[in-house]
Amino acid sequence: MAASATDLFRKITNNFSTTLTSSIGSGDVTLSLASVTNLPTDTAIDLVIDRVDSTGTKTPTKREYVLGVVSGSNLISVVRGKGNSTAQAHASGAVVEYVFDQDVHNDLVTGVLNSMNQDGSLIGSAVRTALNQTAATGAGWTTLGYTPNTVVYNGNRSYTCTINAIDATGTLSPGMRIQTTRTVTAPTKSTSLNGTTQYYSKTSPAGMTFTNNFVVSAWVKLSSYVNGAIAGRLDAAGSNGWGLYINGSGQVSLFGKNGGASNNKNIISYQSIPLNKWVHVAAQLDMTSATNSPTVNYIMIDGVDVPASQASSGTAPTSLVQGTDLGIGRPGSYPSDYFPGKIAQVAIYSAKVTQATILASISQTLTGSETSLISAYSFNNTINDLNTTNANNLTANNGAVATNADTPFTQTNGLTGYTVGTTNFGIVTASSFSTNTTLTVQVPEGDTLPTTGGISAVSYSTQKVPYGFPGQKTKWQLTTLIYSPLTVGASATTWYSGATTGAGSFALAVPVGEWDAWYDFEIYTDGNASTSTIHKTTLSTTAGTETDVMWGVQQFIGTITNAAGGPFFESQHSRRRSISTSAQTTYYANMLFSGSIGNPRFSNGGASFITAENAYL
Repeated sequence: MAASATDLFRKITNNFSTTLTSSIGSGDVTLSLASVTNLPTDTAIDLVIDRVDSTGTKTPTKREYVLGVVSGSNLISVVRGKGNSTAQAHASGAVVEYVFDQDVHNDLVTGVLNSMNQDGSLIGSAVRTALNQTAATGAGWTTLGYTPNTVVYNGNRSYTCTINAIDATGTLSPGMRIQTTRTVTAPTKSTSLNGTTQYYSKTSPAGMTFTNNFVVSAWVKLSSYVNGAIAGRLDAAGSNGWGLYINGSGQVSLFGKNGGASNNKNIISYQSIPLNKWVHVAAQLDMTSATNSPTVNYIMIDGVDVPASQASSGTAPTSLVQGTDLGIGRPGSYPSDYFPGKIAQVAIYSAKVTQATILASISQTLTGSETSLISAYSFNNTINDLNTTNANNLTANNGAVATNADTPFTQTNGLTGYTVGTTNFGIVTASSFSTNTTLTVQVPEGDTLPTTGGISAVSYSTQKVPYGFPGQKTKWQLTTLIYSPLTVGASATTWYSGATTGAGSFALAVPVGEWDAWYDFEIYTDGNASTSTIHKTTLSTTAGTETDVMWGVQQFIGTITNAAGGPFFESQHSRRRSISTSAQTTYYANMLFSGSIGNPRFSNGGASFITAENAYL
């Protein structure tokens, strides 16, 4: 006769038993044990306290299931009140066992048997409870039971999460979906500006007196390529002030002016930002230096330092003069250059800020008390300054409002059972286990994992699209593009990557994991009426070098005749392949040409781009 489910449950025991050597309260997470002899060798151990008293008598009202890690004679990092039990106080000498409680699990088995061929969800619930696991909100998720001790942002929506003193071997692996809950609810709103009339202003802002060394950052979701200011303080004539812009080619720029519209010092990215996606931008400008480096002048896009150039014009200023009004969505008092799209989390600093500090601040709302911060604006249903000391509260102009239900921080699609602003999703792209569990997690566009403020719960799923998971491919793509012509060096048969002055100005930093990657390049060179040329391109892990011939595309272009504006050669190159990275790896767009030609460049009216899409989708 086949064994019943109840009989099978009774067999799950190894007779381990010990006692507590000291009393514990309901919140204690370390248990001192009299012995660990014969305790199972699993890293995470399920035990029950006070199932029976010292005489073997059952004590159902005191019974508590726990899960912890053995360290010496202690059970540490204990999760209390597992299964159907309640965390409570236990006295020294309480019996601690590795055994299933028959009273509890007989009830579970009865529930399973009664639900056969009736309600599969009841079966799943019973099995999860029997395994001391619980279902997260929504179908397809299982609560991990542990939360990260540290979360570090790597840039390009990749995070390293470390769970101390837990080895999750056999539970988590690359490709699994992750759902996290924020301890502190993230902002759920932003401002959406029409690009023609709407902006915010502050007359004579307090504390804004810097003349050199300043940083401006923001989350933006650009709707069209125009010359638009994210933030600035420029006078009406455009002669004095500063501004953080996205120009008509989608490039990020930060400038300072002094005594004339043409007296300008600026830094500008070679790369452009994509349209209709949340992107974090940050720029630092030292008016006295022409050095591009993370400690002097930089531009960051989504937490990655991107190649940029500096320029001065007119009477090259070494300091700036503050303009009149501060503006968000328009550069202060200058009556033009309106920003089209959404803005959140604008921050203005009066000193240099390390890129590490920028990385640490991207994933959650600013506090207003950050070092050197003059003013910051969340636009989360408010236009007041987060820095209450300066309190440069804004005035809305021409119907601008901070109530748009869109945010770079969390899903806002109103899923049943979720609190808006608390839930984030990701894919495990790498994992390592020993004493600690370390996960690399990739999140989609419109999500971040808080690096401060905390994660209060983590759930995982082996399903491809568990409830609520954003499975749109476009949310999991990383793209860098060049929309403005980018000229490279002029020597034939030489690999180039970007600007004439150096390599690496057109590149994509690919995070850890498995990726489907591709590129599409528009290549242009000038020529004459009797020449021909070869255009060759590749995607390479080294700037100005071909490191993998399988990325290469070569095209021969024959003799051409004069055309309006002069003769030129044009070719379109593309290639798609899979790549695997064990560390964040930069892939450079490289090109080579032959023959007597001039002015070789990426793009000349269209976009050249590199894209990587998460391969675990």
